[in-house]
Amino acid sequence: MCRVLEQFLKSNDRLFKGEYVIAKIDRSGMEMGEAVATRLRKGREDGDPWMVILDADGARQIDSQVIFLRDSALPSELYGESL
Repeated sequence: MCRVLEQFLKSNDRLFKGEYVIAKIDRSGMEMGEAVATRLRKGREDGDPWMVILDADGARQIDSQVIFLRDSALPSELYGESL
């Protein structure tokens, strides 16, 4: 699933460029990765890949759990597994 999200972000780069900073956190492969992910997730385990949109001050605007519950669709369901 991570590669599907990766491809989605790459193919829609024009939507994010200049407006968003995309930061990837490898929970097991990065020093402090688990601590950062736990802080951003506020202790929840919503599965991976997981994403959050923060404003310029670092305040949570929305995360993928809210998106999933609202739209009940994953990128693979929207764009196909072939991404």
